Amino acid sequence: MEKIAPNRYAEAYGVLFRKRSGDDCRTTMQGLMEKYREKELIEEIFQPCIEMMDACADLNLNPENPLCVDAASPGDGEVRAGLDFDLFQHYYDVRQEIPPSQCIYAAFCKDRGKGLVASALYSLSDEEVEDPVSVVLNSRAEDTLKVALLKLLMDGERWIAEFCGVLEQIAERIAPILKKYEPLYQYADRVASQENRSDTLFRYTGMHLPEDTMLLPWLSACNSAQIFGREEQGGIQFTVYIGLLLCAMDFFLPGKFSAGQLCDHLKMLADPTKLEILAILKDGSTYQSDLARRLSLTTATISHHMGQLFENGFVESEMKNKKLYYRYQPEMVEHTLEQVKDYLKPRA
Repeated sequence: MEKIAPNRYAEAYGVLFRKRSGDDCRTTMQGLMEKYREKELIEEIFQPCIEMMDACADLNLNPENPLCVDAASPGDGEVRAGLDFDLFQHYYDVRQEIPPSQCIYAAFCKDRGKGLVASALYSLSDEEVEDPVSVVLNSRAEDTLKVALLKLLMDGERWIAEFCGVLEQIAERIAPILKKYEPLYQYADRVASQENRSDTLFRYTGMHLPEDTMLLPWLSACNSAQIFGREEQGGIQFTVYIGLLLCAMDFFLPGKFSAGQLCDHLKMLADPTKLEILAILKDGSTYQSDLARRLSLTTATISHHMGQLFENGFVESEMKNKKLYYRYQPEMVEHTLEQVKDYLKPRA
């Protein structure tokens, strides 16, 4: 497993993604500090993220840009992830710190937008994308998503250049902040050097990853981990963007719950959609697009629910035949119920 050098454009995208998803760093930090004892550590690692968000408060992607279109119509509590997420994931190589304007559009043109379409419409078509325009027109996607994808396929240079320009402005503004807090990246060395790093990454990502997986420390998204897969030479090269807070403290190991953690776990089990997902998975593992079809939901909605279920330990996943399969973890349900009993047990 290789730890690659921090990439300021990946950090810039982390800032943009937080802004697009409406994440208030201070609120997130306070929520974690209420749950865990490591308050000074949490504040230390969130501070640069807060400074980056403040430094870029006026920089946003033009709302008219089709990359802003959500993969699904957002419902209550649903994460607003736009097509910019798919574009960056598929076409930017974090192993080389190249300005996005010099590589993303060229990569998009090279595959004629197939990667973007395949990602955006994953729940709607399991077939290989040959003619991306035809796939979009014949998909069951909402009209707003279809129009956005067609705009990008027909006039991508304009919109992608605008997106890359915003990323590069953010990267320029956050550069001194990244330099100031550069020592924090050393927290990632702990995970990269562990003999049991595969087990650690499994707890953080919910996936059993191959040994050649690359590790990218991520300061702007300090409290999360994301897996990106790129097809290379007939296989898939995985990169884990790992938040430095995950490297510094392990809040995925089950233990005695605080009141806040217990409430979060009970919310998972009280949500009708999440409960239905677990009911499906208890009879066998399946993949994201199958869950979307069976529940008549979009992949973006399923992805949102699966992310929360994973973060609270109710599911795990593995990659099989280029599809991410989810498995139910009954041990966490049992652990949660035991924690309820313990929390409400009368004192002797």
